[in-house]
Amino acid sequence: MTLGFNDETDMLKEPAWEGAYLFPAQGEWTEEDYFALPDNTRLEFAEGRLERLQMPTTSHQRIVAFLYRLLLNFVGQRYPGAEALFASLPVRLGPRTLRETDIMISC
Repeated sequence: MTLGFNDETDMLKEPAWEGAYLFPAQGEWTEEDYFALPDNTRLEFAEGRLERLQMPTTSHQRIVAFLYRLLLNFVGQRYPGAEALFASLPVRLGPRTLRETDIMISC
């Protein structure tokens, strides 16, 4: 769906605002609500609010790939059993805050 003018009626298209009432209000989201969302959503959970993540740029992805390779080699040489991981993995940063990491070490 795109916002804009409809060629036939020249009226601004409106989102389905009623659909928003099916979800908690900002500030009232719980971890349970957050984890019930489809896996392909690019959202983070912070203090009961959802924050939309921007799509990563090509430069961002190249930097993440470079750092991942460095981390993978470092962990493999110094910390047997630990893993370097990349993906959008939720990490708890506080009682009501989960952020999605680009790379991380799992021990």
